[in-house]
Amino acid sequence: MKIKMIFKILCGILLSVLLIVNICSCDFVDSVFSDGSASQTDSTQTEPSSQNVQKRDVDTSYGYKHLSEESLKDVYLLIDQYAQDANEDPIYIEKIFDDKQLSEALVAYRNDHPEVFWLTNSLEYVVSYSSTFLYLDYSLESDELDDMKAKFDTAVQAAVDSAPKNASQYELELYANDYIVDNCEYDYEAAETEGISNNENDAYGVFVDKKAVCEGYARAFQLLCNRLGIDCVNVAGDGDGEPHQWNCALIDGEWYYVDVTWNDSSKECDFPIYNYFNTPPKTFNENHTAFPLYKDVSYDEYSQDALCYNLFVPECKGEKYFYYSYSCVTFDDYGDGAKIAESIAKAAADGEEYYRFVIGDELDFISTIDNIVNNGYFYEWIGDANNINGYNPELNGECTVYYDEPFSVVIVKLNYI
Repeated sequence: MKIKMIFKILCGILLSVLLIVNICSCDFVDSVFSDGSASQTDSTQTEPSSQNVQKRDVDTSYGYKHLSEESLKDVYLLIDQYAQDANEDPIYIEKIFDDKQLSEALVAYRNDHPEVFWLTNSLEYVVSYSSTFLYLDYSLESDELDDMKAKFDTAVQAAVDSAPKNASQYELELYANDYIVDNCEYDYEAAETEGISNNENDAYGVFVDKKAVCEGYARAFQLLCNRLGIDCVNVAGDGDGEPHQWNCALIDGEWYYVDVTWNDSSKECDFPIYNYFNTPPKTFNENHTAFPLYKDVSYDEYSQDALCYNLFVPECKGEKYFYYSYSCVTFDDYGDGAKIAESIAKAAADGEEYYRFVIGDELDFISTIDNIVNNGYFYEWIGDANNINGYNPELNGECTVYYDEPFSVVIVKLNYI
């Protein structure tokens, strides 16, 4: 038997998400208005985002709902009106807003609308007398928008159409993770470069360019989950000491942590990993820390140069659907050989390239691996799996075994004859 050891896999370099605000007027006023009625240029304007959300089973308005002030909802809706067509005209608001308030409205909108990939994290504004003029920033020219939208919509729809039919929420969530991991590469070059050069920070980078960094992964996963009927939000924070973004997904009424970027192991190994798919909170929070909420940051504490704050971070308590405990067999003692053989047979019948199982907590991980590999247990289990399948397909008794000790998982590369 060949044995290869794979330890904990991380992405290494993660791209910062910077929110840039330019204060363009000496008339800046840091008042906070709580009467909640920023005027709109069109008094008949509807609420396209919130109305669309209410008609769907999926809630895509978590940012909107968690804005710290009612007046910011008016700003959010004006951003929607202008951003949809990449309108570069200044947004006229008949109230004074400061940089923290405008940033909160912009981040809320972007978090709710990963499909508006051309809107960036940056804004400029001018305060004049009792009004605010807000300027949005776009990553492309308006004459490019129709063509890029069409490519994007086609790519996203293709991903939705390829999803399994009559699937559970867990199965659809797993599909969304796998689709992104299989079809997108982490853009290490972009991660090492200051500033945004292409679409690496948005969902377009994932679905069309097939290259992105963590923010793009998170926004694409959120969008695909939403289209598949799953509530999902993206979260900005710290991952192993670096700025990072990940997701929280609502599966069967409970929130779960997902980090699709860290599940993409394409540079480190040949097989997919699921270390950060519905990971239990204790394990996930060992190396992930969410940034503060806007509502919890005072103006004195707020920094224009800080990384993005959050609007909503759900309390993720879910553990049932952690990939390794839900989708993998657990080997608790040496009498479990039959269930291991049966699960290997099922993986082979499904044409899987890799098979995974978990070593139970009661067993010493390293000594158990050594024993089942070197004392012929694997060879016996594969033989039993071949008998179960009637040797159709037939597995070679020699296989490559990897393991990831922190997650107690064993990965076997199945070799077919």
